[in-house]
Amino acid sequence: MFFISGDFLFVVYPVILIVFLVLQKSSLRSLALGWLALSSVLLYAWWDPASAPLLLVSLVGNYWLGNRIIRVPEAARSRKSILLILGISLNLSALAYYKYLTFFANIVRPLLGLSQDNTPSPAPLGISFLTFLQIAYLVDVSRHTEVRTSFLHYSVFVTFFPKILAGPITRLEQFFPQLQALAQPVHSITPQVAEGVTVFAIGLFKKLVLADPLGHVADPIFGRLSDGTNIGGMEAWVGVLAYTFQLYFDFSGYTDMAIGLARAFGIALPQNFNAPYQATSIIDFWRRWHITFSTFLRDFLYIPLGGNRKGLLRQHANLLITMVLGGLWHGANWTFVIWGALHGTYLSVNHLWKRTSIVCPSWISRGLTFVCVVFAWGWFRVDSVEGGQRLCRSLAGFNGVMSERTNQSLVGKVFETPAPAYDYFSSVFHDMGFVVSLGRWSIYPVDVLLSEVMLTMYLFATAAVISFWGPTTDSWVRSQGQPGSPWFTPCRAFVVGMLLYAAFVASIQVHPGAFIYRQF
Repeated sequence: MFFISGDFLFVVYPVILIVFLVLQKSSLRSLALGWLALSSVLLYAWWDPASAPLLLVSLVGNYWLGNRIIRVPEAARSRKSILLILGISLNLSALAYYKYLTFFANIVRPLLGLSQDNTPSPAPLGISFLTFLQIAYLVDVSRHTEVRTSFLHYSVFVTFFPKILAGPITRLEQFFPQLQALAQPVHSITPQVAEGVTVFAIGLFKKLVLADPLGHVADPIFGRLSDGTNIGGMEAWVGVLAYTFQLYFDFSGYTDMAIGLARAFGIALPQNFNAPYQATSIIDFWRRWHITFSTFLRDFLYIPLGGNRKGLLRQHANLLITMVLGGLWHGANWTFVIWGALHGTYLSVNHLWKRTSIVCPSWISRGLTFVCVVFAWGWFRVDSVEGGQRLCRSLAGFNGVMSERTNQSLVGKVFETPAPAYDYFSSVFHDMGFVVSLGRWSIYPVDVLLSEVMLTMYLFATAAVISFWGPTTDSWVRSQGQPGSPWFTPCRAFVVGMLLYAAFVASIQVHPGAFIYRQF
């Protein structure tokens, strides 16, 4: 669980941060960056010991190739292109070997009359993000040969531990100037640390208070789909909506934590989410969701394929290819390919619709966009094509509104004793006599209000309000940190304290789950 483990939060991270800030304050900039690079590599080795040698080989190899590309004179463009293609091919080959070998082997095996192997070995931690990061670096240095960087700077750029697991994907021009700026004298570290703690607290709240409980709603439903069980329409919609909100709060929570941890060092990572469920079109959605990833797809796949410069048919083919490859990047499964194909189709329809100049009311466009995104997330979550087909039948209502199993348990859950975590709280109201008598029946309203079903409804309502109408973390933090105003005001400290307290309570009541995007 990395960022939310007690060892990391209360021992490892404070030690790394304090030593870094002391070295920086003492004007020992190279030592501070060296300490940061060493700490990042050791943390990666702690999280995934078996993959640490691969990280070091990749680090050294890509830096060497980048330097060779930089040294090639502009007149020898073909030689520069050969080195660039070599670097991209090596990176993609490593990614394909560790992440897609079993997937493609299972496509070929039936053709050769061999049985399939359904137990792929786990991929190295963060290999997809590391691959994209280093490919982007090689492309950037091939375009900007005036760039010169030391191995120390490059090591921090690649291994910086807040972003190494799941992004955001940073580019050379975003990160290197900040490393240079760390050489400047630091008059006060309070603003950056205070801002970092604030953003981290928001991310922790999203993860523990919202994402993990939503996961406990979605997982059993998708588990029944995986087991071959047909579920009712209501269950299906509850499952996909729970996963839709879970995925957003899990990944945006991770991003907030990464940005907060980095900000305390004086490094600003790029924004990765901008209220995506408030989008009014699929095009708008991809400008708001996982921004660094969608930007990477645009710059390194869609535009090189030709973008919209080679006619309408080619544009839509490029959209479909880009999104299918983006789906496959998430995992070696046909369900991810279908998810990517759905979004490629959505984007094509969206672009064609724009050509008609017909404008829909905002509430219709937002609602339709959200439903399309939710349906695609269902395919993203299921673990097989067969499970996806069962989900589609259930969403369409072909399996009834509720399964018999759900029908029998739902009414009982509403009126049963409250959720175990609230037994003591409920007993206080019982002792005070808060009861409604209906003939020979006695109903305690607090039992209903604190039942599992009602708590789930509160959870969905909170997630929906924050997703559809709430401000983004970035906009809220910017509104709080006005120039010249102190960062640690009593009001702001109270808000941060309540977020951290709610996250602590949630971590006790609900076992924290692993970050969803760790697998990608």
